[in-house]
Amino acid sequence: MTIRPMSTICANCDDDSLPVQWCHVYLSTDEVVEVALCEGCRYRFVTAEWVEAVV
Repeated sequence: MTIRPMSTICANCDDDSLPVQWCHVYLSTDEVVEVALCEGCRYRFVTAEWVEAVV
């Protein structure tokens, strides 16, 4: 994962006070999305039933 300074807002919770990382989220529907997530939301995505992997 790469920290990109151009995005400072988590795509899930809209918090701008935490560092974010760009992640590839592999969905159970075989789709892949790239989103900026804070560590808390990244953990929520990793443990979600509809997510295969977060890289």
